[in-house]
Amino acid sequence: MPYVETRRACASRTCYKAHSHPTFSIGAVDQGNSIFTSHFGGTQQIDAGTLVLVPAYVEHACNPVPDLAWSYQMMHLDAH
Repeated sequence: MPYVETRRACASRTCYKAHSHPTFSIGAVDQGNSIFTSHFGGTQQIDAGTLVLVPAYVEHACNPVPDLAWSYQMMHLDAH
């Protein structure tokens, strides 16, 4: 489907700077914990089983708790 993109990370320690996507994004934490930061949600720790919804073009960052790995899935849906 040209309007859907998915990705998965397993046992990841990779960190990302704040960024945005031109898509509506849905994230699911499979394992571990993460620190989620956005202007609409502030900064909060999210745990396995949490879903995160991020509107298109909203700057955010989601990174593992320091010194720990986490696993997650992302789905990006075209906003048009």
